[in-house]
Amino acid sequence: MEHSLPDGWEISKISEITNVRKQRAIANLSPYIEIGDVDVVTKIYKLKDKKSVENSLVAKKDDVLISRVRPTRGAVSIIKEAKLYASSAFTIIEAKNKLLPKYLFYSIAFNPKFFDSLKRNEKGTSYPSCRENDILNFKINLPPLETQKKIVYFLEKAEQLKECRKEADELTKDFLKSIFLKMFGEGISKKSNHTFLEDVSTRITDGEHATPKRVNKGMYLLSARNILNHEVTLKDVDYIGEEEYERISRRILPRIGDVLVSCSGTVGRVTRVKEKIKFQMVRSVALIRSNAQKVNPIYLEYFFESEYMKSQIARSINQSSQANLFQGKIKKLKLYLPPIELQNKFASIVKEVEAMKEQQKHSKNQIDDLFNALIQKAFKGDVIA
Repeated sequence: MEHSLPDGWEISKISEITNVRKQRAIANLSPYIEIGDVDVVTKIYKLKDKKSVENSLVAKKDDVLISRVRPTRGAVSIIKEAKLYASSAFTIIEAKNKLLPKYLFYSIAFNPKFFDSLKRNEKGTSYPSCRENDILNFKINLPPLETQKKIVYFLEKAEQLKECRKEADELTKDFLKSIFLKMFGEGISKKSNHTFLEDVSTRITDGEHATPKRVNKGMYLLSARNILNHEVTLKDVDYIGEEEYERISRRILPRIGDVLVSCSGTVGRVTRVKEKIKFQMVRSVALIRSNAQKVNPIYLEYFFESEYMKSQIARSINQSSQANLFQGKIKKLKLYLPPIELQNKFASIVKEVEAMKEQQKHSKNQIDDLFNALIQKAFKGDVIA
């Protein structure tokens, strides 16, 4: 059964309530924006140090940009600057008088039906794209201007809540860095009581050197791209089967407390194994198992983020087609060794903060769910009539 709209609402094609920007720009103008500059989750773009290309488009404040190339990724944004120049792979639309620009933006930027429509119409496989008319023919629910203003107000407040959650996450990261510096910064700078990493570790190695046999599902096979600072990302992760897992595990079996370091490509990202989970690694991930009587693994994990350690890593990297940090160099990295009691005190603070971050993660998911539910209700007239 089709949802009926409140009185005064209309259903309009985008083409009926917007103008399409067609003005072309010459090369070497700035600021310039390409499709890849738009964050497809937040819909916020970042201006980089690059100039426009010939025949790019002119966009003005409050215009809405919609990518026609790989359209279902969701590269949609609204312009904040008085003027900028945009890739011709965008369709740029200006709201007419009966439409608020921010209402137009919210109507499509977070609308699954809009992207489903573009997907049905896109052509090509390696570089799928849709036509401008596919965008302009999409229909949105259009309430009176006063109702649009109220809807935009509520959705902006919901977005602010998401931003506050993001800021809280960043503050948590900064807090632990500042605590680490407060507790250990002076000792690091004095360069007293320093030792080689190999002298306070029971194992320093890296992942499998031979190419493992990958499967579609199974145990995780981590590479450098999966190692972020203080977390493992399973986005774009590989898998191995039980037999391959057992084979690799005969050489090294990761366990809770082991510190993992990316040692190829982007070198020096670090996390530790926090839970019992079956996984193995390829050569681009190093594993450090500290002597627990001398080095708390949580302290070691955060020491890798210190400027002192970063500068050592930078000097130790082997540069070829890509940066690499090999086992021998890792073993010779120097570590400031404070009393284990002080390390343990820092580790207990980290654990408390990590527990709080888990709660924050649940809070973030709840806020995201709230925003998505609110935006769907708003454009059906269920929030404000």
